[in-house]
Amino acid sequence: MPEAALEDLPDFQVTEEHPQAVVVGDLDDGWTFEILNRAFRHLMDGAELVALSRDRYWQKPDGLVLDCGPFVAALEYASGHRAAVCGKPSGEFYRAALASLGPWALERPREVLMVGDDVWGDIQGAQHAGLTAWLVRTGKYREDVVARSGVQPDAVLASVAEIPGLLPAS
Repeated sequence: MPEAALEDLPDFQVTEEHPQAVVVGDLDDGWTFEILNRAFRHLMDGAELVALSRDRYWQKPDGLVLDCGPFVAALEYASGHRAAVCGKPSGEFYRAALASLGPWALERPREVLMVGDDVWGDIQGAQHAGLTAWLVRTGKYREDVVARSGVQPDAVLASVAEIPGLLPAS
């Protein structure tokens, strides 16, 4: 497990011996068959599957790379376990974000704007939770992917620099 991830889990005991849960996040280039198979074996021995997200891929300077979603899907398929998703695109993730803004946001989620470059995790996830979702044509945005996705963003922007000019004056 990456050291940075351990900083976010100070109240958890991390173990390889009969864990209660397998937590799947992004390992970047650290993914190996051995790691995936070890996680699979823990699941088959009764551990729960927890995903930090279901994002399909992300953008690195040299191109697109797999995110943890495909690995979560592989583990779900092989083990028969359904992952509890803590991050995008889960409704719980977006409801927690709304709650952090205050009661008004939970009552009027359409007044909250999510801007992102991921058609599923950012846009579809936010819309399913009732938020307004704008897709930005930067990062991992791909026009052909959006066209095939069936997801309809509330707006599509060339850059986040457009946002201030599009928001109502306060």
